[in-house]
Amino acid sequence: MKRFLTTLRRDGSFDFYSSLIEIEKYDAREKNQLEAILCASPESLSEGWQADALSLFVHEYTHYLDVTCTTWGLEFLLRKNNVLKSLDDSNALEKYSPVFMLNLAEIELHSKLLEIHRQDIKLTDCRTEHAALYSDVYGPIIVVYFTKGSERFLSTPLSMLSVLESNAYASEILCKIRFFEATNDVDGLLLLEREVNDYLNSPQLSEYSLPLILCKKHFEYLSLKECLIFYQSLVWRILNMNGLNLSIISAFLKHTFRNKYVGNAICKDLQRGMSRQVVVFKLILMLHQFINESKDKHELIGLLKSDPKKILSVFFEENDISVVDSLDVGELGEFTVHLDTVRNCSKFQEKEFVSGSARHNHQKLQGSNWGEVSLTDFVLPDALLSDGTVLSAPSRIDLDVVDYFDRHLDQMIKVENIYKATDVSKFHIHPDDVSHV
Repeated sequence: MKRFLTTLRRDGSFDFYSSLIEIEKYDAREKNQLEAILCASPESLSEGWQADALSLFVHEYTHYLDVTCTTWGLEFLLRKNNVLKSLDDSNALEKYSPVFMLNLAEIELHSKLLEIHRQDIKLTDCRTEHAALYSDVYGPIIVVYFTKGSERFLSTPLSMLSVLESNAYASEILCKIRFFEATNDVDGLLLLEREVNDYLNSPQLSEYSLPLILCKKHFEYLSLKECLIFYQSLVWRILNMNGLNLSIISAFLKHTFRNKYVGNAICKDLQRGMSRQVVVFKLILMLHQFINESKDKHELIGLLKSDPKKILSVFFEENDISVVDSLDVGELGEFTVHLDTVRNCSKFQEKEFVSGSARHNHQKLQGSNWGEVSLTDFVLPDALLSDGTVLSAPSRIDLDVVDYFDRHLDQMIKVENIYKATDVSKFHIHPDDVSHV
């Protein structure tokens, strides 16, 4: 299968252009075994290789769910669809292409701005600092530095892809934890902790794991499982946050930047629904401070462990941040508006995916997390194996994914060519102009 813009490639990948999953680790020889594994919960598996296989699929399907059943994801697909509809209309393409490029730039900037100064370091042992910087290409951004003493080992930008990859990795590891817990495999859990530490300490993977590194460093009293569930709860809320609530939060965040010049520009970006990764990043830091400085610290830690979704509401209330919950998770939410738009589009590439599954999948994740759910809880498309074999999803969307890919291939190639011909960039308000907006 031709690949376009894909996630981090290890044994599988999700393609942001086609919304399809390809698993490189397996081929037709394992098809029957894999389809049986996908229908199982982690707790019902009996062998380690089965848990490894299931966790790989869970990782990639998490990417699929982030794109097809969240507010951010549907916005991404709608903006891409506007470009697809405009391929034969240069005036319309000139209008819609830069808007879609906003989303592409937030995904791709990590690969452009990462600077590794030394490889022989453990990132979790380093001090982390961050700065709000201005880029001519990407606009106002946050860069995180890993240092010891006066030496800087690593500079990694905060990107949307880092939020998404960390979310999918969290799903993968939670799947394995559940397997080891069910089999009472203490040694397996210890080895998994080491595997996660190796992943988090790799400078080459820092742009993907950055948010999880920050969670581990700032919430050291959480177990690995608790930390991952907390992070996923945070990401789910921010990926589904309404534009009005993002504006409300931006007014609070405005006072948290030392570099007011760039910080104010980031807040203006939030007010147009962009830079959600900044909200995830800032809330990790602010929740850490909020808990540590509270007279009810032990109660808040208990809440973070038992009900991480609720602690966000407590934080907002205590800091007079007037976020309206119903705009993010209710029928008035932006997700519902985007989904109605998708259903009313006569030509929408992922309509066959989204129409019959997005609402169900959205509601399932709204009330649970990957510490509880299994693939059978979701309505999903089939996946492709390395030799092109189609692997049936457990509760599958009735769609021939090979036929779907072939039908849309030409227009995806055209979109790819547009962005190859023009370096991906993000149109933005320059910090010089913020005071005039």
